[in-house]
Amino acid sequence: MTTQWTAREVIAHLIGWNRLYVGGCQAILAGRVRAYYADPGPNFGKINAILVARHGRGDMDGLLADLRASAADLAAYIGPLPQAPWAADRGVRQGGRVLTVQRAVDALIEDYGHHRVQMAGHRRARAAVAHEIPARAALQLQIGEVVDLGERDKEWPEFVFVTTTHGAGWVPARHLRVSGSGAVVEVPYDTTELATRAGEVLDILAEDRQSGWLWCRAADGREGWVPVRTLDER
Repeated sequence: MTTQWTAREVIAHLIGWNRLYVGGCQAILAGRVRAYYADPGPNFGKINAILVARHGRGDMDGLLADLRASAADLAAYIGPLPQAPWAADRGVRQGGRVLTVQRAVDALIEDYGHHRVQMAGHRRARAAVAHEIPARAALQLQIGEVVDLGERDKEWPEFVFVTTTHGAGWVPARHLRVSGSGAVVEVPYDTTELATRAGEVLDILAEDRQSGWLWCRAADGREGWVPVRTLDER
């Protein structure tokens, strides 16, 4: 699901995407595929490595200043945009999905959410009760994959059951775009859950509070999703 980056890498990564998004949104509105989609690597790994190398130099005060400046520049561009262009389909497609300014900005907001914990420093939680994981093998989904849709989870209403050629599992429905009888993955997702013991202390690496889960790491290095309701974050 996630690699634990250093604070410097997280800041450099966000500076880079803030800078890319101005030109990226302009390209979408002009009906062009954003240039950085040409060879992004798995989960944008190639682009992220380039951005970290490009923007990760200098001291932390300078990096934080660059982060604030890049965010201000992006806000100055997208803030005045009329409502209509945000969701307008300008014919831009990538991996079979429609790319709009709204979806681009939503993806960046979600990325900030994933890194918020890392930016603020390491946070921990204690397992108030044990969490048992399903016997089913974990499923890793990439952008553009086509999946078959099943039922909604009654206990966890944000999730829908999906089946692919390489497995099955529960995925947040908002990460999918319905297409015919199936759906196309729009946000990479790993269904791995982390088995915990009551009293165990975990590092929180990423959050999906809308769905009710946190991605955590145990002391032995294992990682996976854990239900928020089983954790004590005090």
